[in-house]
Amino acid sequence: MTTVSHGKPYAGNPHVRFEEGDSASAEPRRKSLLHKKQEREFELVNTIINRHWERAVGLANAESLMTYWAVGAFVSSRLKSAAWGAKVVEELSDYLKSRNPKLRGFSKRQIYYMIDFYEAYTAIEFANISNRLRLDEFVQTPSAQLDDNGLEIADFPIFLTLTTFSNHLEILNCCASMEERVFYVLHSARERLK
Repeated sequence: MTTVSHGKPYAGNPHVRFEEGDSASAEPRRKSLLHKKQEREFELVNTIINRHWERAVGLANAESLMTYWAVGAFVSSRLKSAAWGAKVVEELSDYLKSRNPKLRGFSKRQIYYMIDFYEAYTAIEFANISNRLRLDEFVQTPSAQLDDNGLEIADFPIFLTLTTFSNHLEILNCCASMEERVFYVLHSARERLK
């Protein structure tokens, strides 16, 4: 047994103090083992939270991307059919802000980014690369479907959920070829997982 004097903390556990002349017993050691077991259990709970949090963030990202995809498809079809002019996109943005002042990310510029996003990944070049690189594991069937409003839009490629909309904008602006774009989508996903 160790005798502790002068009221100094026991070296094995700074939270336990002994009075002069008291002796250290196995009690601090048992508390230490219980503390380690509890810490492992706490870490398990932390791991559970992180796993589900990451999944929730991933699902939120996927829903956001599908929203931008659908908005891009809708506005793109209106602009291509000449049903809408460029001024209407600005009016749409103003309308959305007036209907929901807390809504962010639907400025005129952002809506045009959504159009670019949709058009880039519905291009035949992306379909060809997707087939060649076997991205079909990540991509839904490329057939067109009707959305809730009867608008025919291409299926959303699940592959695109590997990164965020901000990353997609950067990739679209910086990469000239579709191969580069696919590479950087995969690269950003790999870096995120590290």
